[in-house]
Amino acid sequence: MKHEDIYYYSDLINDDFASAQINSKPLPDNFRYFHKNPFYHLAANFIYFCIAKPYIFIYRKLVWHHTFINRKSLNIKGGYFLYGNHTQSTADAFIPNGLKFHKRNYIIVNNDAFAIPFIKTIVSMLGGIPLSDKIAHKKEFFLFVKDAVENNKSVTIYPEAHIWPYYTKIRPFESTSFKYPSKFNKPVFAFTNCYQKRIIGKKPKIKTFIDGPFYPDMSLPLNERTEKLRDEIFKAMTKRSSENSNYEFVKYIKVETENDIFEG
Repeated sequence: MKHEDIYYYSDLINDDFASAQINSKPLPDNFRYFHKNPFYHLAANFIYFCIAKPYIFIYRKLVWHHTFINRKSLNIKGGYFLYGNHTQSTADAFIPNGLKFHKRNYIIVNNDAFAIPFIKTIVSMLGGIPLSDKIAHKKEFFLFVKDAVENNKSVTIYPEAHIWPYYTKIRPFESTSFKYPSKFNKPVFAFTNCYQKRIIGKKPKIKTFIDGPFYPDMSLPLNERTEKLRDEIFKAMTKRSSENSNYEFVKYIKVETENDIFEG
């Protein structure tokens, strides 16, 4: 089979193959996660529900021939967290927002998405929640995520952190991002984007499989229930990808490093 691209990697966890390269800038000290201006909320809701949602539906059907499997499992009351494999740039921003038409979804993103002045406002209105290393931002970030899931919204996290386009396996990821549902006692869903060959066309179609809900075991200490949630999500995603991703559009080849040779 002829592959569209071949990517060479040395580190499953830290290598990144994102096509867009943006000069990252730290968030300004006066950045606010919460917006009190009612006109901002009116504009955000109009853009999100009246423009973005219909556009995303059409785009993912025409461009990715995309379908959801087991979306009915999301029919629960209240907010929740979504964890998915990070294998696209645009699609990974669009797909979670197509899961429930009436529900607003937020996505935790790197602050690269907020480096461009005008675009950062649109990204914020569309649900982007930027990470920040500044202590001044951490508390408000935490409170914003908590407020979202406690008000019937969903929050999407890509625990693999780095984009590997069209990768058909699940890469190792840490349990750090699972502290949010563990602390807030909120349900968690795994969504696994799997790649399958189209009848017509070179690029694969995407099928997104939903698994869950998984609940934090509140009888365990925080670190243990966080690890348990991480293991459950990783197991569900690995099973889905191994059973349903059957078309390798991009080939990934591991390059030996000095450490590999030494350890061998």
